[in-house]
Amino acid sequence: MIYGRHLTFWVATFLVLVALLWLLHDILLPFVAGIALAYVLAPLADRVERLGINRTVAALLVVSVWVVALIALMLLLVPLLLQQGSALISNIPGYF
Repeated sequence: MIYGRHLTFWVATFLVLVALLWLLHDILLPFVAGIALAYVLAPLADRVERLGINRTVAALLVVSVWVVALIALMLLLVPLLLQQGSALISNIPGYF
């Protein structure tokens, strides 16, 4: 008897959670990305903190380096991708 009530509770909880995720999936991506980024960058902040730097300054330093690296990567890749994309579009008739 108790087992059935527990099972019913957990199935209902699971269904409500799935319904909420389905309804809110459009706005959850930035939060999930932020959590994943924090999970990946936390060990780097720990290492910088061990060097004697304040945790807040260490986190700002790690995130700043990450943003600068991402911007540099985009500045390097976007022109290359545009060049390759235009070459692909101009060569499509030759492929047929």
